[in-house]
Amino acid sequence: MNRKSVILLVSAILLLFSAVSYAQTNSDCMSCHSEKDFTTENEKGEEISLYVDNAVFVETSHGEMSCIDCHSALDGTDDSGHDSPVEKVDCSICHEDVSEEYATSIHGKLLEVGDTESPTCGSCHGKHNIFSAADERSTVNKFNLMYTCAVCHENRELQETRQFTRPDAVPQFYESIHAKGLLRDGLIVSPSCNDCHGVHDIKIASNPTSMINKRNVYKTCGVCHTRVESVYEKSIHGQLVESGDKRGPVCIDCYESHQIIDPMESSFKQYS
Repeated sequence: MNRKSVILLVSAILLLFSAVSYAQTNSDCMSCHSEKDFTTENEKGEEISLYVDNAVFVETSHGEMSCIDCHSALDGTDDSGHDSPVEKVDCSICHEDVSEEYATSIHGKLLEVGDTESPTCGSCHGKHNIFSAADERSTVNKFNLMYTCAVCHENRELQETRQFTRPDAVPQFYESIHAKGLLRDGLIVSPSCNDCHGVHDIKIASNPTSMINKRNVYKTCGVCHTRVESVYEKSIHGQLVESGDKRGPVCIDCYESHQIIDPMESSFKQYS
């Protein structure tokens, strides 16, 4: 081995030992974060918990990862166990494609202009309790998603300050045939919020690319109601909509959007 190779090898070993000596293990982090009364204050002076339930975390989608894979690698030189404030987690490091989609959404655009209450990854997926959407423990599992969305969409203060156009959307959805199919009958094929509004790319109805834009809503409903969609496209109503004529009615003009009831019920006939 020549002199240059030896120098490179020694340098690599020194770098490795340096990284190991400064990197904290999950056990190091949990020595503090396993305490249920471990808290801090945010910039508003509100108390927030720093407790992490490690028994839950190890079963999550990130359970085999190290804390410092998401949080800054800190060497623990001050009284808090950190040499500097922990940087905000950046999910886009691993989930770049999802982050790009989110940036185009109404939530992402609100966050971009400084709306700190606009939901971020952790608002919907959780933080140390992130499970696959297929797992019923997940906050975005089909049976749980409506309650996750309701955290903001049933919040009276947010409804007023953000001028929600449909503040009644969530309670109406709870009573709909779709929600009853999910919650009462356990039909996984019944739609929840994301099936109609999108997942990371949620846009307001006036956006031409929105799933609930007037030109698109019948196609969104048609994902489940395929035969109805094909009939509607050929109808005078469908032809008006396709031509851009605003007089053309779409699904939600007849069935409403969130308060969809069984058309066989007398209440539907009365509503119609």
